[in-house]
Amino acid sequence: MFVHGYYLPRFFLHQRGGAFKARGPDIGAQLVFQMRISTLPGDRVHPDAMNENQQVADLVIGFFRALDERDDRAAGDAFAPDGIWHRQGAALTGPEGIAEVLAARPADRRSVHVVTNMAISPTSSGFVARYYLTGYVASGDAPLAPSAILDCRDEIEARDGRLRIRLKTSKLLGHFH
Repeated sequence: MFVHGYYLPRFFLHQRGGAFKARGPDIGAQLVFQMRISTLPGDRVHPDAMNENQQVADLVIGFFRALDERDDRAAGDAFAPDGIWHRQGAALTGPEGIAEVLAARPADRRSVHVVTNMAISPTSSGFVARYYLTGYVASGDAPLAPSAILDCRDEIEARDGRLRIRLKTSKLLGHFH
């Protein structure tokens, strides 16, 4: 089963005549999220699996939403108490440690993280979510510009009655200049 999701800043993509085109900045700074769950031909999907996959996707997207909205505590709370995020050469640990590092970001730094091509697989201890991430960043009043594309992997477990990220890793696929 594959989950496809994305949210886009300040513009919509719409399909016209088989091609996607950007349509004006008519929604301001609002972020839009659209998600579609699809299966491969022949897949049989139990309704509970669809619900679990939606919860995993919601966790991943919710984390990046909190990151982009600078809600550092909510971003940290996506992690298990001993959860680890390998970020920019450092291993950040636990919700408080992650929130603390995020709070130290420059105040004028803005970001948008676009998640695509998500695939969710069950494991013996929870789930693995794999997806591509395109990051957009800017400082001050500068427009957001593409920064990097990453191949990401999140190990997710159920803890305290909710899903949490146990391990977040990524591999750089390319930088934009």
